[in-house]
Amino acid sequence: MMVEAERLKLLALDEEDLAVLSAYVQDAVLKVSDLVYLPKEQRFAVGMNRFIWEKADGRRHTYERRRTALTFDLAPSHVTPEEQVEMQRVLARARD
Repeated sequence: MMVEAERLKLLALDEEDLAVLSAYVQDAVLKVSDLVYLPKEQRFAVGMNRFIWEKADGRRHTYERRRTALTFDLAPSHVTPEEQVEMQRVLARARD
């Protein structure tokens, strides 16, 4: 069982923060069905199995992946209506 202290919670507010977040999920694996756009919440969510880089010490038997959620809050001021429509189209095509 994972204790609260082992849970990784990150927030990206700028490009530098996003680079850190990107490093943590760089070897994650996911399915297209794990991509979800929630229009009412103005949120895009991704479920993935993230490689736990912070625990890797180079020995094969210590490698670990954890189920992880990554969400992007899409405030209307940051995303135009046209971009929202395009995002919905892309996600719809990805599911087909």
